[in-house]
Amino acid sequence: MAKDTTYPGHVEAILHYDGAIQGNPTSTPDACISTAHCEVLNCPFSMYPPSRYTDCKPLTNLIAPSFQPPPPPMPVNISTDTAEHFINFHFTGKDSLRLSSVNGRSFVPPSTPPMILPPMEYDDYMEVCDEEECKNRHCSCTNFLELTPGHTIQITLHNRVQYQGEGIRGTAHPVHFHGHHFYVMKIAYAEYDVNGKYVGDNQDIDCGEDIRCNNATWSDPTWGGDNIPGMNLLNPPMKDTVIVPVGGYAVIRFKADNPGWWFVHCHIEIHQVEGMAMMLKEGAESQMSKPPSGFPTCGNYYWSEEEFNEIIQRPIPVGGQGRNQVDWSVMVMVAIVLYCFQ
Repeated sequence: MAKDTTYPGHVEAILHYDGAIQGNPTSTPDACISTAHCEVLNCPFSMYPPSRYTDCKPLTNLIAPSFQPPPPPMPVNISTDTAEHFINFHFTGKDSLRLSSVNGRSFVPPSTPPMILPPMEYDDYMEVCDEEECKNRHCSCTNFLELTPGHTIQITLHNRVQYQGEGIRGTAHPVHFHGHHFYVMKIAYAEYDVNGKYVGDNQDIDCGEDIRCNNATWSDPTWGGDNIPGMNLLNPPMKDTVIVPVGGYAVIRFKADNPGWWFVHCHIEIHQVEGMAMMLKEGAESQMSKPPSGFPTCGNYYWSEEEFNEIIQRPIPVGGQGRNQVDWSVMVMVAIVLYCFQ
C-alpha cells in the first residue's frame, strides 16, 4: 500500500481469503452527495455535518434474528434477582494530565490470573481499592464489580465528566466484555447542533455532587429496569463490544450465568494499558470452573517499582556477550509478565 504522508499513523491492508480472486480490488467508495446520502453504521456520534451528506445509523437500528431469545425482563420495581449499575469510562485528571479510568480508578492488574489461584486474601495478589480514598480522588487499584449468579444485570456504560469538575473530554470508547455477550438495549448520544457540533452532555444521567460523575443515577428517578424510554425490549442486537459515545451512554443487559473473573476494558489498546479497565467477579470461587489438571501457572509474581527502576537503569554494554545477557534478562522478565496476564 502507498505510504500516507498526510496521516503517518494511517495504515490500510487488504485481506485475501482462500479461493478469492488474486489481485487487489479495483472498486471505489460511493460518492456521498445531496441526492444520495451515504450511511454509516455504529457511529460514535449522532450526526455528521450536513455538508458531508452522510447519515449515522446507531447500532440499535439493528434487530436480532428471529431465533435469538428476547432479553430477560427487568420489572419497573427492581426485584431481588436483578441489579442495575452505572459505569463511567472516561479520563480523569486536569489540564495536560490525562488518566484513563473506570469510575475514576485506573486498573492495576492482579499479580496472577485470579481463576487459577487457590483461595487466598485479595491483598495477596491485587491492589485492593480503598473505597473511602477512591471517593475523593483518582486512584490506581484492582477495580472489580461483584455479580450474583442467576441475576439479570443491567449496566449503563457512560462517558462523561463534569465541566466544572475533574476530568478531560476525550473520545468514544469501544468497551469489550469477556465472559459474556450482552443485549444492547439503548444507545444515547450527547447534544449536537444542526451542524453536527458538540453542544453538551446527554442530560438523562445525573452526576449529582460527584465532580467526576462516578456515582451516576438517572435524572428521572422513575427510570430503571424496563422503564427507560427508547429501550428495545423485544429484539435488541447481541454484542460483546459496544461504543460508548462521548457525553452519551449505552444500556446493556445480560444474565449472570457464567461464574468467573471477567475482564472488561476499552478496546483502544493504549487506553486499556493506561488503566481503562476493570473486572467482573461473578459468583464465589467455589462456583467458578477450575483450570484443567496440569494447567501451567506462573505463580504469584510481583515486580516492585524499585526492581523495575533498577532494571531499566542498568547500563547496557556495547557489543559482546554482556549486552546479550542484559537483553536476555529483560526479555525473560517481560515474557513472564506477558504470560501471566494473557
